[in-house]
Amino acid sequence: MKSTFEVNGKEFKIVYSMLGRERYLYDGKVIRSGWSLKAKSIEVFDIAGDDLKIDNSASFKDFSSKAYVNGELIVEDLFPEVTNRYLNRNKRSWKKALTSMTISCAATILIISLYNTYG
Repeated sequence: MKSTFEVNGKEFKIVYSMLGRERYLYDGKVIRSGWSLKAKSIEVFDIAGDDLKIDNSASFKDFSSKAYVNGELIVEDLFPEVTNRYLNRNKRSWKKALTSMTISCAATILIISLYNTYG
């Protein structure tokens, strides 16, 4: 996942991998890099005298990622494609998932029974 926005006229880039690797670049230079698998994190950077705060939150009910400069919200959604996928995932009902699991279990039991009987 990547997100790019401008801070003090220069590019600030965030790169997250699905395995938990985080990289923060300002004006093309890595300013922080590391591993994190936290459900909620707040990263704070001093960018040319301004405080940049990246606020990430992921739970079963909500996903958000925002950027603030000196307490003022500058980017509402850093990863809109991830947010859309997350929201669409939550729209699926538990009833559909439960029905699918029940059908899968019944099919498995039937196949095992047929194999044990005729195999």
